[in-house]
Amino acid sequence: MTRHVTRLWPLLLGVAGIGMLAWSGWRLVNAPPADPDADVLDEEPPRDLLVGEHFEKVVAKEIDVYQEFKGRVKGEGTIEIRAPQGMRVPVIKIHHEQGDFVDAGEPLLTLAGEQVEKALAQAREAGDSEKIARFEEYLEHVVLRAPVDAQVLSIWVDLGNTPIDVGIPMMTLADRSSFSFVVMVPEDVMRMSAPIGAKLDIRLEDDLGSVVGTVTSHGATTEGRLVAVGGYVNVILSLAEHEGIEENLGGVVRIPASKQTAALVPQKAVTWRGDVPIARVFEDGEILERTLRVEGEQGDAYVVLYGVNVGESVVVPGPAQSSGPP
Repeated sequence: MTRHVTRLWPLLLGVAGIGMLAWSGWRLVNAPPADPDADVLDEEPPRDLLVGEHFEKVVAKEIDVYQEFKGRVKGEGTIEIRAPQGMRVPVIKIHHEQGDFVDAGEPLLTLAGEQVEKALAQAREAGDSEKIARFEEYLEHVVLRAPVDAQVLSIWVDLGNTPIDVGIPMMTLADRSSFSFVVMVPEDVMRMSAPIGAKLDIRLEDDLGSVVGTVTSHGATTEGRLVAVGGYVNVILSLAEHEGIEENLGGVVRIPASKQTAALVPQKAVTWRGDVPIARVFEDGEILERTLRVEGEQGDAYVVLYGVNVGESVVVPGPAQSSGPP
Protein backbone atom coordinates (compact mmCIF):
# COMPACT_ATOMS: atom_id res chain seq x y z
CA MET A 1 0.00 0.00 0.00
CA THR A 2 2.79 2.45 0.93
CA ARG A 3 4.58 1.59 -2.28
CA HIS A 4 1.49 2.59 -4.33
CA VAL A 5 1.13 5.93 -2.47
CA THR A 6 4.79 6.75 -3.09
CA ARG A 7 4.33 6.21 -6.78
CA LEU A 8 1.36 8.64 -6.81
CA TRP A 9 3.32 11.64 -5.37
CA PRO A 10 4.70 12.93 -8.68
CA LEU A 11 1.23 12.74 -10.19
CA LEU A 12 -0.31 14.69 -7.30
CA LEU A 13 2.36 17.42 -7.50
CA GLY A 14 1.76 17.83 -11.22
CA VAL A 15 -1.98 18.20 -10.73
CA ALA A 16 -1.41 20.81 -7.99
CA GLY A 17 0.95 22.82 -10.22
CA ILE A 18 -1.52 22.83 -13.08
CA GLY A 19 -4.22 24.05 -10.71
CA MET A 20 -2.07 26.95 -9.48
CA LEU A 21 -1.26 28.04 -13.02
CA ALA A 22 -4.93 27.97 -13.93
CA TRP A 23 -5.83 30.07 -10.88
CA SER A 24 -3.14 32.67 -11.69
CA GLY A 25 -4.37 32.92 -15.29
CA TRP A 26 -7.93 33.45 -14.16
CA ARG A 27 -6.83 36.23 -11.76
CA LEU A 28 -4.87 37.94 -14.53
CA VAL A 29 -7.74 37.83 -17.01
CA ASN A 30 -10.33 38.96 -14.50
CA ALA A 31 -8.21 41.61 -12.73
CA PRO A 32 -9.93 45.04 -12.44
CA PRO A 33 -8.65 47.76 -14.85
CA ALA A 34 -6.00 50.22 -13.61
CA ASP A 35 -7.23 53.55 -12.27
CA PRO A 36 -5.96 56.24 -14.67
CA ASP A 37 -6.24 58.87 -11.90
CA ALA A 38 -4.15 56.90 -9.46
CA ASP A 39 -0.74 58.41 -8.51
CA VAL A 40 2.22 56.67 -10.03
CA LEU A 41 4.07 57.13 -6.76
CA ASP A 42 2.15 55.19 -4.10
CA GLU A 43 4.73 55.96 -1.42
CA GLU A 44 4.29 58.46 1.40
CA PRO A 45 5.93 61.88 1.22
CA PRO A 46 9.56 61.93 2.40
CA ARG A 47 9.87 61.89 6.14
CA ASP A 48 11.61 65.31 6.28
CA LEU A 49 8.68 67.07 4.58
CA LEU A 50 7.13 68.72 7.63
CA VAL A 51 3.47 69.28 8.30
CA GLY A 52 2.30 72.40 6.49
CA GLU A 53 5.00 72.23 3.81
CA HIS A 54 4.47 71.56 0.12
CA PHE A 55 6.33 71.29 -3.15
CA GLU A 56 6.46 73.92 -5.90
CA LYS A 57 8.07 73.49 -9.28
CA VAL A 58 10.90 75.78 -10.35
CA VAL A 59 9.95 77.78 -13.46
CA ALA A 60 12.13 79.39 -16.12
CA LYS A 61 12.88 83.10 -16.40
CA GLU A 62 14.86 84.76 -19.20
CA ILE A 63 17.18 87.41 -17.79
CA ASP A 64 19.71 89.90 -19.11
CA VAL A 65 23.40 89.10 -18.79
CA TYR A 66 25.31 92.31 -18.13
CA GLN A 67 28.78 93.22 -19.28
CA GLU A 68 30.89 96.23 -18.29
CA PHE A 69 32.61 98.53 -20.79
CA LYS A 70 35.07 101.32 -20.00
CA GLY A 71 34.79 104.80 -21.47
CA ARG A 72 35.75 108.43 -20.83
CA VAL A 73 34.13 111.82 -20.40
CA LYS A 74 34.67 114.19 -23.32
CA GLY A 75 34.02 117.92 -23.57
CA GLU A 76 32.34 118.17 -26.94
CA GLY A 77 31.88 121.96 -26.80
CA THR A 78 35.16 123.87 -26.38
CA ILE A 79 35.37 127.63 -26.01
CA GLU A 80 38.44 129.74 -26.83
CA ILE A 81 39.10 132.77 -24.65
CA ARG A 82 40.73 135.67 -26.49
CA ALA A 83 41.21 139.40 -25.91
CA PRO A 84 39.65 141.80 -28.43
CA GLN A 85 41.66 142.07 -31.63
CA GLY A 86 44.49 144.59 -31.31
CA MET A 87 44.43 144.66 -27.48
CA ARG A 88 48.12 144.06 -26.80
CA VAL A 89 48.55 144.57 -23.06
CA PRO A 90 50.18 142.08 -20.68
CA VAL A 91 48.42 139.55 -18.47
CA ILE A 92 48.76 140.59 -14.82
CA LYS A 93 46.63 137.87 -13.17
CA ILE A 94 45.52 134.29 -13.98
CA HIS A 95 42.54 133.48 -11.74
CA HIS A 96 42.31 129.71 -12.24
CA GLU A 97 44.40 126.63 -12.92
CA GLN A 98 43.95 123.94 -15.51
CA GLY A 99 41.12 121.59 -14.51
CA ASP A 100 39.26 124.16 -12.38
CA PHE A 101 35.50 124.49 -12.72
CA VAL A 102 34.18 128.00 -13.25
CA ASP A 103 30.71 129.49 -13.31
CA ALA A 104 29.46 131.82 -15.99
CA GLY A 105 30.74 135.35 -15.31
CA GLU A 106 33.71 134.32 -13.17
CA PRO A 107 37.00 136.12 -13.99
CA LEU A 108 39.57 134.07 -15.88
CA LEU A 109 42.34 136.51 -16.80
CA THR A 110 43.06 140.11 -15.92
CA LEU A 111 45.02 142.37 -18.28
CA ALA A 112 46.92 145.55 -17.49
CA GLY A 113 44.08 148.07 -17.48
CA GLU A 114 46.35 150.99 -16.55
CA GLN A 115 47.91 150.88 -20.02
CA VAL A 116 44.49 150.98 -21.67
CA GLU A 117 43.35 153.88 -19.46
CA LYS A 118 46.52 155.84 -20.34
CA ALA A 119 45.96 155.25 -24.09
CA LEU A 120 42.32 156.25 -23.74
CA ALA A 121 43.27 159.53 -22.04
CA GLN A 122 45.70 160.35 -24.83
CA ALA A 123 43.04 159.62 -27.48
CA ARG A 124 40.60 161.93 -25.75
CA GLU A 125 43.17 164.72 -25.61
CA ALA A 126 43.77 164.26 -29.35
CA GLY A 127 40.06 164.07 -30.07
CA ASP A 128 40.52 160.79 -31.97
CA SER A 129 36.99 159.37 -31.87
CA GLU A 130 37.99 156.08 -33.50
CA LYS A 131 40.67 155.34 -30.88
CA ILE A 132 38.38 156.50 -28.10
CA ALA A 133 35.73 153.93 -29.11
CA ARG A 134 38.35 151.16 -29.43
CA PHE A 135 40.05 151.82 -26.10
CA GLU A 136 36.69 152.07 -24.30
CA GLU A 137 35.87 148.61 -25.67
CA TYR A 138 39.26 147.37 -24.43
CA LEU A 139 38.47 148.64 -20.94
CA GLU A 140 35.34 146.46 -20.90
CA HIS A 141 37.58 143.44 -21.55
CA VAL A 142 40.37 144.12 -19.09
CA VAL A 143 38.92 141.23 -17.10
CA LEU A 144 38.13 138.24 -19.34
CA ARG A 145 35.25 136.21 -17.89
CA ALA A 146 33.78 132.76 -18.46
CA PRO A 147 30.84 132.99 -20.87
CA VAL A 148 29.24 129.77 -19.57
CA ASP A 149 29.60 127.24 -16.76
CA ALA A 150 32.76 125.48 -17.82
CA GLN A 151 35.98 123.68 -16.96
CA VAL A 152 39.42 125.09 -17.70
CA LEU A 153 41.01 122.74 -20.21
CA SER A 154 44.16 124.67 -21.17
CA ILE A 155 45.99 127.86 -20.25
CA TRP A 156 48.24 129.14 -23.01
CA VAL A 157 49.70 132.29 -21.42
CA ASP A 158 51.90 133.18 -18.48
CA LEU A 159 52.01 136.33 -16.40
CA GLY A 160 53.45 139.16 -18.48
CA ASN A 161 52.46 137.67 -21.85
CA THR A 162 50.49 139.81 -24.29
CA PRO A 163 47.57 138.52 -26.37
CA ILE A 164 47.99 137.83 -30.05
CA ASP A 165 45.34 138.35 -32.70
CA VAL A 166 45.83 135.04 -34.49
CA GLY A 167 47.09 131.61 -33.45
CA ILE A 168 46.49 129.92 -30.13
CA PRO A 169 43.95 131.41 -27.69
CA MET A 170 44.81 132.59 -24.19
CA MET A 171 42.69 129.89 -22.53
CA THR A 172 40.44 127.01 -23.61
CA LEU A 173 37.30 126.00 -21.74
CA ALA A 174 35.00 122.98 -21.94
CA ASP A 175 31.32 123.83 -21.79
CA ARG A 176 30.06 121.83 -18.82
CA SER A 177 26.66 121.41 -20.43
CA SER A 178 28.31 119.63 -23.36
CA PHE A 179 30.11 116.90 -21.40
CA SER A 180 29.43 113.48 -22.84
CA PHE A 181 30.54 109.92 -22.12
CA VAL A 182 32.05 107.96 -25.00
CA VAL A 183 32.26 104.17 -24.76
CA MET A 184 33.04 101.51 -27.35
CA VAL A 185 30.79 98.42 -27.33
CA PRO A 186 30.15 95.50 -29.71
CA GLU A 187 27.77 96.44 -32.50
CA ASP A 188 25.22 93.75 -31.56
CA VAL A 189 25.21 94.99 -27.95
CA MET A 190 24.67 98.55 -29.18
CA ARG A 191 21.68 97.50 -31.27
CA MET A 192 20.16 95.43 -28.43
CA SER A 193 20.78 97.67 -25.41
CA ALA A 194 22.02 101.12 -26.46
CA PRO A 195 19.67 102.56 -29.10
CA ILE A 196 19.22 106.32 -29.39
CA GLY A 197 17.40 107.57 -26.30
CA ALA A 198 18.36 104.66 -24.02
CA LYS A 199 19.32 105.63 -20.47
CA LEU A 200 22.29 103.84 -18.91
CA ASP A 201 23.98 104.11 -15.52
CA ILE A 202 27.66 105.11 -15.63
CA ARG A 203 29.91 104.42 -12.64
CA LEU A 204 32.56 107.15 -12.48
CA GLU A 205 36.10 106.63 -11.24
CA ASP A 206 37.66 108.51 -8.30
CA ASP A 207 34.69 107.47 -6.12
CA LEU A 208 32.47 110.08 -7.76
CA GLY A 209 29.44 107.77 -7.75
CA SER A 210 27.13 107.14 -10.69
CA VAL A 211 25.51 109.39 -13.25
CA VAL A 212 22.74 108.72 -15.76
CA GLY A 213 23.71 108.96 -19.42
CA THR A 214 21.33 109.19 -22.38
CA VAL A 215 22.43 107.76 -25.72
CA THR A 216 22.46 110.64 -28.20
CA SER A 217 24.38 109.16 -31.13
CA HIS A 218 26.56 106.35 -32.39
CA GLY A 219 29.97 106.82 -33.97
CA ALA A 220 29.41 107.57 -37.67
CA THR A 221 31.25 108.66 -40.77
CA THR A 222 30.38 111.84 -42.65
CA GLU A 223 28.23 109.64 -44.88
CA GLY A 224 26.29 108.48 -41.84
CA ARG A 225 27.58 104.92 -41.80
CA LEU A 226 28.45 103.35 -38.46
CA VAL A 227 32.14 103.18 -37.70
CA ALA A 228 32.84 99.60 -36.65
CA VAL A 229 36.32 98.67 -35.43
CA GLY A 230 36.48 94.91 -35.18
CA GLY A 231 32.72 94.83 -34.70
CA TYR A 232 32.79 97.63 -32.10
CA VAL A 233 30.98 100.98 -32.25
CA ASN A 234 31.36 104.21 -30.28
CA VAL A 235 28.28 105.07 -28.23
CA ILE A 236 27.96 108.71 -27.14
CA LEU A 237 25.86 109.54 -24.07
CA SER A 238 24.90 112.99 -22.80
CA LEU A 239 25.35 113.30 -19.04
CA ALA A 240 23.07 114.60 -16.34
CA GLU A 241 24.55 117.25 -14.03
CA HIS A 242 26.91 115.63 -11.56
CA GLU A 243 29.52 117.15 -9.29
CA GLY A 244 33.11 116.32 -10.18
CA ILE A 245 32.63 115.51 -13.89
CA GLU A 246 35.60 116.68 -15.91
CA GLU A 247 37.30 116.15 -19.23
CA ASN A 248 38.92 112.70 -19.65
CA LEU A 249 37.37 111.30 -16.47
CA GLY A 250 37.04 107.52 -16.75
CA GLY A 251 33.97 105.46 -16.06
CA VAL A 252 32.27 102.12 -16.59
CA VAL A 253 28.87 101.52 -18.15
CA ARG A 254 27.01 98.27 -17.40
CA ILE A 255 25.00 97.11 -20.40
CA PRO A 256 22.84 94.01 -21.05
CA ALA A 257 24.96 92.05 -23.54
CA SER A 258 23.03 88.77 -23.91
CA LYS A 259 20.17 86.66 -22.53
CA GLN A 260 20.24 83.69 -20.16
CA THR A 261 17.62 81.31 -18.81
CA ALA A 262 17.50 81.37 -15.03
CA ALA A 263 15.25 79.72 -12.44
CA LEU A 264 12.57 81.40 -10.34
CA VAL A 265 12.51 80.00 -6.80
CA PRO A 266 9.90 81.17 -4.25
CA GLN A 267 11.58 83.32 -1.62
CA LYS A 268 9.82 81.30 1.08
CA ALA A 269 11.69 78.22 -0.14
CA VAL A 270 15.09 79.80 0.51
CA THR A 271 16.80 79.86 3.89
CA TRP A 272 19.76 82.19 4.39
CA ARG A 273 22.60 80.94 6.52
CA GLY A 274 24.61 84.08 6.85
CA ASP A 275 25.04 85.19 3.25
CA VAL A 276 24.58 81.67 1.82
CA PRO A 277 21.12 80.85 0.33
CA ILE A 278 19.92 77.26 0.81
CA ALA A 279 16.93 75.45 -0.73
CA ARG A 280 15.52 71.98 -0.06
CA VAL A 281 15.05 70.20 -3.38
CA PHE A 282 13.19 66.94 -4.15
CA GLU A 283 15.58 64.51 -5.84
CA ASP A 284 15.25 60.74 -6.36
CA GLY A 285 12.61 60.27 -3.67
CA GLU A 286 14.31 62.32 -0.99
CA ILE A 287 14.85 65.94 -0.06
CA LEU A 288 18.36 67.35 -0.35
CA GLU A 289 19.75 70.74 0.59
CA ARG A 290 21.46 72.76 -2.14
CA THR A 291 23.39 76.00 -2.14
CA LEU A 292 22.05 78.57 -4.61
CA ARG A 293 23.53 81.45 -6.54
CA VAL A 294 20.94 84.22 -6.37
CA GLU A 295 21.15 86.89 -9.07
CA GLY A 296 18.26 89.09 -7.97
CA GLU A 297 14.57 89.21 -7.14
CA GLN A 298 11.34 89.24 -9.11
CA GLY A 299 8.18 89.71 -7.13
CA ASP A 300 8.12 87.11 -4.37
CA ALA A 301 10.73 84.87 -6.06
CA TYR A 302 14.49 84.82 -6.31
CA VAL A 303 16.19 84.70 -9.70
CA VAL A 304 18.64 81.79 -9.36
CA LEU A 305 21.49 81.03 -11.75
CA TYR A 306 22.91 77.88 -10.17
CA GLY A 307 21.91 75.27 -7.60
CA VAL A 308 18.47 74.24 -8.88
CA ASN A 309 17.17 73.38 -12.33
CA VAL A 310 13.99 74.43 -14.10
CA GLY A 311 11.34 71.73 -13.60
CA GLU A 312 12.66 70.51 -10.24
CA SER A 313 10.60 70.97 -7.09
CA VAL A 314 11.51 72.80 -3.93
CA VAL A 315 10.00 72.63 -0.45
CA VAL A 316 7.90 75.66 0.41
CA PRO A 317 6.31 76.36 3.81
CA GLY A 318 2.58 76.86 3.88
CA PRO A 319 -0.50 75.04 2.55
CA ALA A 320 -0.89 74.02 -1.09
CA GLN A 321 -3.25 71.97 -3.25
CA SER A 322 -1.06 68.89 -2.92
CA SER A 323 1.51 67.92 -0.31
CA GLY A 324 2.85 64.83 -2.03
CA PRO A 325 6.01 64.55 -4.08
CA PRO A 326 5.84 66.18 -7.55
